[in-house]
Amino acid sequence: MRIAYISPTFLSDVDLSLLNDLQSKVDVDYYLQISPFILKNAAVCINKQNVKNGVLDVSDYPELEQFTRVIDKDKFYIVNDTGHHSYSIRSFFCYFHLLIKLLCGKYDVIHFTWPFTKAGYIMYFLRKKMIMTVHDPFPHSSNDDSYNRSVRKVAFRAVHNFILLNLQQKENFIDYYQLQKKKVFNSSLGCYSYLHIYDSTENTYFEDLKPGYILMFGNILSHKGADYLLEAMELVHKTIPSAKLVVAGRWKWNYDKYDYFKNKSFIYLIDKFIPDSSLAQLIRNSSICVTPYLDATQSGVIMSAFAYNKPCIATNVGGLPEMVVDKKFGKIVPPKNIDALANSIIELLHDHNLLCDYKYNIKNEYELGNKSWNIISDKLIDIYKEII
Repeated sequence: MRIAYISPTFLSDVDLSLLNDLQSKVDVDYYLQISPFILKNAAVCINKQNVKNGVLDVSDYPELEQFTRVIDKDKFYIVNDTGHHSYSIRSFFCYFHLLIKLLCGKYDVIHFTWPFTKAGYIMYFLRKKMIMTVHDPFPHSSNDDSYNRSVRKVAFRAVHNFILLNLQQKENFIDYYQLQKKKVFNSSLGCYSYLHIYDSTENTYFEDLKPGYILMFGNILSHKGADYLLEAMELVHKTIPSAKLVVAGRWKWNYDKYDYFKNKSFIYLIDKFIPDSSLAQLIRNSSICVTPYLDATQSGVIMSAFAYNKPCIATNVGGLPEMVVDKKFGKIVPPKNIDALANSIIELLHDHNLLCDYKYNIKNEYELGNKSWNIISDKLIDIYKEII
């Protein structure tokens, strides 16, 4: 069985972790999609795009060589789209090159993880062999626009096999897009174990941060609920004056954050892209991570935190309760509930034994148990066999 796995940079954190295990069991080639707009996303941090258009070897990007510690170098390719818009001639030729390579590769399954843009519609020529992982069955409120809806609609009509990463949205997804139930499979996310390649890295940029802080990280969009967490920290600070919140990641919504953070020493803002070498250190030194989202599907933030067995406080939206099982891996609170958010943070900071129990449960389940990549990849291989 021969698999082509195609995915963009903004999902590279999950892909690297999954493929590290999957490539040890089945013949999988990894095709990482790069464009001028997604050079710094998730695990990938590229300063300047290679000018060559088309499918390249991973050696054409020295910044990606570090990932050959978890991905077979000879099965790692770059789909280097140098076009500057979704209908660019350069983009079309890039995906035509990819199509030819896939045809010549004689793959049994083409597994992709995000809808192709207009220039990539040519890829649906291979739809009979395709299966799509649907990371967002329904768009987040912060990017629910006509363009995103249109490319999703094309993908869901062109392809017949899908993998969802949470059970909560499965029935609605099938009904809304009028899909065959037997063609929609279930899988899940494991913890982002690839981060451990940075365990020996120490970044002096965070020298002034003492371990034990509360951490929120990732791109800060309007649906992430950061404003509710900031309000909750006011209450936490009154009860535990030593508590500190670190908010790390690029802010991508119109919120007057700088005015809010002024004269609040218990909140530390890092408003920029955080490379993984720094992110790993931030997570390692945190006490708990918080995802106060207003809507969600899954969360790569939670899976990054679980790579270091860090308990999480998450809101009761989308598939988050499946990931952060309440009172087992952390706490689940209602969205937009400032008091519940603050009380959960205070409880975990006060109860060291409870934190240790949650850490043990995460390690036992996500590293060794049913949520480990070993189990997830075995089930994925079964799905491949079924669609073949």
